[in-house]
Amino acid sequence: MKKISICIADDHELIREGLIRLLSDFEELDVRFAVANGTELMERLNEATLTDVILLDIDMPIKNGVDTLKEIRKKYGNKTKILGLSIHEEYYIVQNFLLLGANGFISKANNATDILEAIQTVVDIDFYLSPTISKILFTNSKYKQDLEDKLLNVVEKDIIKLVCQQKNNKQIGAQLKLSPNTVSAYRTKILEKTDTINAAGLAIFAVRYGIYRL
Repeated sequence: MKKISICIADDHELIREGLIRLLSDFEELDVRFAVANGTELMERLNEATLTDVILLDIDMPIKNGVDTLKEIRKKYGNKTKILGLSIHEEYYIVQNFLLLGANGFISKANNATDILEAIQTVVDIDFYLSPTISKILFTNSKYKQDLEDKLLNVVEKDIIKLVCQQKNNKQIGAQLKLSPNTVSAYRTKILEKTDTINAAGLAIFAVRYGIYRL
């Protein structure tokens, strides 16, 4: 079984070392390195060292998680999955980080098993939100109809709803009687139509325009 390679960027040494110790115990993971801020992370990253997943703290000195996220997406596109880490769970912080291109967001208060699940989920389906974060997002968005009706057909809306339920292309295809390749093509078109970067951003769009509701 191929291990999932990860790196960690967090300015708190105790948290950083704790994550290394806890996540190294999972045989599914390969913890490559850990740094204290975004500048150190960008100095370590290149095409050879780019990991499958980056755990990225939002609040760091020198270069924070938001600026680092932007730089990673600009330099490496979607070659790596990015999970936001923070003790803060305010709506605007989570939404902004996801819309900028993060694949998911998880609180530092979560245990190691939850973080493992988040890592595996973003690798598998490109998108992860914990139940707590999902509730924060979905209960702070206002229903709007205009853009939804203007942009998307019935199949595209159905696919978006299933993406928000964290279904992969095979599962979506089985439910809608479409091949996984067809679902993939639809998803690419949907991202273009909605001007979103990935599934996490698409989930924000879906909630904002009333396509998906708890």
